[in-house]
Amino acid sequence: MPAVLLEPLFASNPQQADIIRSESGQTTLARVLVESIRRFIPKGGLIAFSVGHKYKTSSPNDRGAALTGGGWEADYAEKVLEKAATLLTLEISTPAPRTLRVMQGERLMFETPVDEDAVVVWSSDRNLLFIPD
Repeated sequence: MPAVLLEPLFASNPQQADIIRSESGQTTLARVLVESIRRFIPKGGLIAFSVGHKYKTSSPNDRGAALTGGGWEADYAEKVLEKAATLLTLEISTPAPRTLRVMQGERLMFETPVDEDAVVVWSSDRNLLFIPD
């Protein structure tokens, strides 16, 4: 059974803590999670989300690390998972094709469908995105 452990940000980093506390940061993380699930589990199946620290019977008050600037790791992780679950549930009825999106903040700059089997490669040296024919 495939499994994924996500540790996308550092709670002690002020900039990363700001990202996880923001609505747009949570939405971005949820989208990345959904895209990863769709890519690596293309035939679908049962997906279970766990918030890690939260809801442990052995330590019911555990909320993970405190975020710099306020809040708790597990509470924000749960928000991201709830958003991802909503996105996945919506896609069950209308599966979306693989799509390349260029975003500036929350604003969509460009969007195009990309073949499921295409290899998409980012060249950081040249600041170019390659999608071979």
